[in-house]
Amino acid sequence: FGRGLTRLQPAYVEDVAEAIAKALDGKDVRAITFEFGGPRGYSYEELLRVVAHEANLKPTLIPVPFAAWHALAWISEMLSSPPVTRNQVELMQVDNVSSPEMPGFGQLGISPHSVENMLEQTCEVARAACRRVKTGKAQIEQMFSGLPPNCGHRRARLACLSCANSEMTRCNKIHFAAKCRLGTWPRFA
Repeated sequence: FGRGLTRLQPAYVEDVAEAIAKALDGKDVRAITFEFGGPRGYSYEELLRVVAHEANLKPTLIPVPFAAWHALAWISEMLSSPPVTRNQVELMQVDNVSSPEMPGFGQLGISPHSVENMLEQTCEVARAACRRVKTGKAQIEQMFSGLPPNCGHRRARLACLSCANSEMTRCNKIHFAAKCRLGTWPRFA
C-alpha cells in the first residue's frame, strides 16, 4: 500500500487472548484501555520483507499509490466478496502502533511473541505439511508405475495426484471404478 511507509505493530493473537483473560481476571473495577502491540514496530514494506524472508521468497515490491488503491477498492466493492474495500485502504494510510504511554502487555506481565518467531513456527508447520503431500504424491506415483504408458488411467492418475492429501482409500475407490483401455486394472501397493 502506498510506498510501504505505514507503521504497524502486529501482536500474536494468543498473546492478545491471554491479555484479555488477565485483564478480565483483574481486581481493578475501573475502566482501563489497553493497547496491545507486538515487541517491534515495522513499516509495511519491512513487514512484507520479514514474511518473505521467513517463507524463503524474494519479493519484488512495487509501490502502488493510495489513489490507485482507492480506485481498485471502489471497483472491487461492486463484487459480492470484495478482496479489498475503501475502508481497508483508508486504515492502511494511518500508522497502527501502540502508544508507549498506554497500558499494554507489560502491565499484565506478558512478554509478547515476535513476528519472526511466530512466522518461523508457522512456516515449519507448512513445510512439514508439504513434505507429507510430497510423500503422498510419491506413493501414488509408485502405485501407477506398473501401468503401460497408453493406459486409460491417465486422467484418474492426474486426479489422484491433485488430491494426494486425501485418504488413499478414497483415491483407490476412484481408480478401481475405472478400467484402462487394455482391460487391466491398476496395481496398488
